[in-house]
Amino acid sequence: MHFKDDRRNTDRIEKRTMVIMKSLKIFLKRFRHGLIWSMLIGVFALVLSILIAVFDPYRLLLNWKLVMVEGGEAFELWKTPQAAVYVKVYIFNVTNHEEFLAGIDKKLRFQEVGPYIYREKMEHNNITFNDNGTFTITPGFSLRWVPELNTVTEDDVLILPNIALLGFANFFADTSLITRMSVNLLIHQTKSTAFLRQTVKEFLFNYDSPLVSIGHKFLPSWISFDKLGILDRMYDLTGDSTTIFTGSDDVSKSGTIDNYNGRPYLPHWPSPPCNQVSGSSDGTKFPSMSSNDTEVLFFSKTICRAIPMVRSSELIIHDGIPVHKYIFKNGSFDNGADNPENKCFCRYNKCLKSGLMDVTDCSYGFPIALSAPHFYKSDPSLLNAVEGLNPVEKLHESHFLINQESGTPTQMYLRMQINIPVGEVSTMANSERFSNLVVPLVWSEIAFDTLPRHLLIRFFVYLNFGPIFFVVLKYLLLVVGVAFVTLTVITSLYMTIDNELEYRESSAWRHENQTLMDGVQRRDATRTDTDTRRPTRR
Repeated sequence: MHFKDDRRNTDRIEKRTMVIMKSLKIFLKRFRHGLIWSMLIGVFALVLSILIAVFDPYRLLLNWKLVMVEGGEAFELWKTPQAAVYVKVYIFNVTNHEEFLAGIDKKLRFQEVGPYIYREKMEHNNITFNDNGTFTITPGFSLRWVPELNTVTEDDVLILPNIALLGFANFFADTSLITRMSVNLLIHQTKSTAFLRQTVKEFLFNYDSPLVSIGHKFLPSWISFDKLGILDRMYDLTGDSTTIFTGSDDVSKSGTIDNYNGRPYLPHWPSPPCNQVSGSSDGTKFPSMSSNDTEVLFFSKTICRAIPMVRSSELIIHDGIPVHKYIFKNGSFDNGADNPENKCFCRYNKCLKSGLMDVTDCSYGFPIALSAPHFYKSDPSLLNAVEGLNPVEKLHESHFLINQESGTPTQMYLRMQINIPVGEVSTMANSERFSNLVVPLVWSEIAFDTLPRHLLIRFFVYLNFGPIFFVVLKYLLLVVGVAFVTLTVITSLYMTIDNELEYRESSAWRHENQTLMDGVQRRDATRTDTDTRRPTRR
C-alpha cells in the first residue's frame, strides 16, 4: 500500500509539472517567433529617445516656423498684423493763455483732454525678397476714428500753442539782426499769435498756417509741406523703406530690422549707439530664442532712434503664454548728463535736459522733443516749470510683454509725449514769454492689450503643448525601449527551459525515465520481501 501511494503522488506531481512546462513551452514558442522584432523595436525606441534628447525636435520645428519665407506662417502673420492696435491721443489744453501772455501767471497751466481714440492699421507693402536672407518693404500706417469708443469729438475746440510760430522763432533766433527783423515783420504781417483756437481735428490732421505756407514756398528744403498736423507728421513715411531679416541664416534675427532707407544706421546722429538701427524691431516681431542677455531694441521713425529695452519681470503667464515684461532702459532719454554714451544725442553740442529726446532733425527742422508722458522720469525742473501735469508710472510708462522663444509681443503700451523745447527767443515777435521753456503739446498711447483668440490658441499649442509633447514622447520611447530590450534578454536566458521541454518529450527521456521507475519498483519490492521474512521479536 505504501508503494502504491508513493507511486500515485509521483504521477500527480509529474503530470502537474508537465502541464506547467507545456504551457510555458507554448508561450515561449509563440514569443520566440517575434524575438528579433522585439529587439529591433526596443533598440529603435531607445535610439529615437536619444535623438529627441540630443536634437530637440521641438526647437527645430519652432526654428523652421519662425523663418520668414513667402507663404510661411510667421511671414503671413507679420505681413498683416492682426492685433487690434488703438491710438489714444491726449491733448494739453491751455487754460491761462491770456494771464500767461500778460505776465500775470508765470507758468502755463494745462488741462489734459481726451482720449481721442483711433484704430491704427500697420501695413507692409511692396515686399521684395533679396538674395542675402532679407526682404525689403515699404512701411505704412493709417488711422480711423472709432466713434463707439469715444466720449469726445474731433470738433472739440481747444486753446493750443502756435507750433508754427514757436518753430520759426526758435529757428531764426540765432540768426543775424537783419534776418530776425525780417522774420518778426513777417510774423506781424501774418498776424501769427502765440496761441490758436483750434479744433482737435485741425490740430491733429492738417491746418493752414500762413507761416508754414510761406516757409514751404521760400524754404522748401526746410519745410516740405504746406499744412501742419501733429499726427500727420508722426505717420508720414513717404519714400521710406525697411529691410528685414528673414532668419534663414540666423533665426534669432527673424523679423528684425537690417537697415532703414538703405542704411544700418540713422543719419540724424553722428555715431553709435545713438544711430544704431540694425537688429531693432518695429514692435511686430522681436528677436527669437532670446536670453536675458539679449539686447532688445525698439525702433520707430517718430522716436527717431532705436531705444534699448530691459527685462523688468520674471517669467509670467499672459493669456496662457509665457512672457517677460520689458520697459525702456533707465536713462534712455538722458542726453549725456548721467549716461556719457548718450552724448551723441546732443545737437550741435547743445544738450536738452534729461528725459527729453531732441528729434528736431527728424521733424523737418521744427523744435520737437519727445519724452515720457507728463515728463515721467524726466528732469524735475521740466515738471516744475508748468502746471497741470502729474506723472504716474502705471499710466505713463511704456512696456511690452514678449515671449522670448518666438519673439512675439502679446501686449504693447507705447506712450510718448511731444513737446516744443524753445530756446532763447526774447528777440522774436509774439514768442518772448516762451524763452527757455519746454512746452508740452500732446501725448499718445499706441497699444494693444491682447492678441486675437485664434492666435492665442495657436501660440498656446506651439509654446506650451509642443514642449510637453516631445518630453512625454522622449520618456515614453525610453520606457518602451528598455522594456522590449529587457524582455528580449530575459526570454533568451530562458530558452534552456524550452530545450529541456523538448528533451522530455523525446523517446530517450521516456526510456530513461522508465528505467529509473523500474529500478525504484524493484528496490521497493525487495524491501517488502525482506520485511515479510524477518521474524517477529517477542
